[in-house]
Order: sequence, then structure tokens, then C-alpha cells
Amino acid sequence: MSSLKATSREIGGVTIVDLNGPIALGESSALFGKTIRELTHNDRTKIILNLRDVSAIDSAGIGELVRAYILVKSRGGEMRLLNPTKKVSDRLDLTRLLRVIEVFTDEALALRSFDLNIRIFEDAQIAISLYRVVGLRTNLDIGVRRWKPGLIVPLGASRT
Repeated sequence: MSSLKATSREIGGVTIVDLNGPIALGESSALFGKTIRELTHNDRTKIILNLRDVSAIDSAGIGELVRAYILVKSRGGEMRLLNPTKKVSDRLDLTRLLRVIEVFTDEALALRSFDLNIRIFEDAQIAISLYRVVGLRTNLDIGVRRWKPGLIVPLGASRT
């Protein structure tokens, strides 16, 4: 198998890593892991992995992908997948990673998804402030992670 090549570019504070070749046991999975470690070490934790040219991924590659995801999340970041091939997508689905890591087929939408998460978090912070200041009840009991904007109701009103 040919080796993996990784190039990165930055757009609006989001790093896009274009991968080319297989992510498999050996040098390619090691290069992938090293690339993510270097990015997170340099505080680049909003990452999109462009998998369009990844020809295959084996169990070692899946393991590196999981380690990369955990590392990015532990640094307070987010990671998305972009354009996985059918073969790679099938492997990710088999391992249930598609349920954990967001996948996009459009780069612009993947980039915008980072802003959406920031807006949802800001909406949650506003709701918490309103609750504390003027006594408005929110859906805070489900937590900020599942926050849905617009679910603020006055005290005593139903939550239907």
C-alpha cells in the first residue's frame, strides 16, 4: 500500500486536514496520529478531516481516529469528518463512529457547523443569565449539551 499524505489548511480558525492514501497499520496511522497531536499542541482544536482521498482504513486507522477524537475533545475542541469514501464510510458505520463524529459532504456546511455550536452555547449562556437575573425558567435540566434555542418559558407556564 502507498503511504498516507496529510496537508493542512486553515479557514476562519478551523483547520482542514486533507488526507490522501490509506490510514492503516504502520507509518500511515502513525503519521495521522502525529498530525493531530501537532495540531492540538499548537491549540488548533477545531478540525475537519477531509477523507475524500482516503482509499482505505483498517483497525489501526480506526484506533488512531478514535484517539484523535478523544485528544481533540479533551482539549476542548471539535472534530468533523468530510467526504468519506463509501469504503471508509462503511467501516466507520460498522464501528459505530458515524454516530459519534459528525460527518459532512459539503465543506462549507462543515465549517459553519463550528459557528452553530458557538451560537447554541451562547444562547445557553444567555438563558442561564436570564434565569438568574429575572427568574425565567429554561430547559437547563437537560444540560447545555442538548440545549435548543427558544425554549425559555416564564415561571409557572407549561413546557409543552
